[in-house]
Amino acid sequence: MTTPFETYRSRFGSTPGYFQDGAIVTWDFFLTAQRQMSVAGNFFEIGVLSGKSALLAACHMQRGEWCILNDVNPIDDVVAKICSLDEPQVQAVLTKSLCLLTAPDLVRFYGTARWIHIDGDHDGHSVTNDLHVAERFLADRGVICVDDFFSGRYPQVTAAVYKFLFDTMPRYRMVLCGAGKCYLVRSADYTLYEGLVRKHLAGHLSGHEQSYTIHKSTHAYDMGCFSLGPRERDSDYCGRDADTNDIPF
Repeated sequence: MTTPFETYRSRFGSTPGYFQDGAIVTWDFFLTAQRQMSVAGNFFEIGVLSGKSALLAACHMQRGEWCILNDVNPIDDVVAKICSLDEPQVQAVLTKSLCLLTAPDLVRFYGTARWIHIDGDHDGHSVTNDLHVAERFLADRGVICVDDFFSGRYPQVTAAVYKFLFDTMPRYRMVLCGAGKCYLVRSADYTLYEGLVRKHLAGHLSGHEQSYTIHKSTHAYDMGCFSLGPRERDSDYCGRDADTNDIPF
């Protein structure tokens, strides 16, 4: 049986965009895990461009789930490709993300998105707004993914993410970053997703020919999370500096 990842590669693999292979496989890991855990819900994306990331999420959506796509430019081609999958339904919202919480037709989607991707305007104010929009739409056991985290071109994105975490503490934690993205979850769901990364992410990455070492150098209460880095000493995981075999919680 064809997997969502195989469908994406065969049908949409040539889609232009800036979605790194490591991030593609990481998304596939989390979205596959959600399906295996019977975590249902919609996909919500701010900033669609050519649809390179939206199409992967759409391949993982099941019948009755929605892809809610927000952009300031027409995205008819992306909508048509998603509709060709004959699984998720699509709602395109062509407006600035600053207007999303005043759009009456989106109220029904509050609290329903299991996967949210923020990849819109990269100024700090917009990212802050988009994180609070995501908070409104996030479903139980949902994940918020933010693009260009730790990008040298967009330092304000990283600043906005950490400000959000501090401002909303202790409601959210970062569970993973790397390959141009970071992944936020509710603190109540942190142990669930942390355990998945700790036990299974390395195997999923290597199974898709992605060569990384997964680091975790400090505890979650110290703003520590897992991160994807270049392969080191042929190790799947690397922990504290004092003892790299000790991977803190």
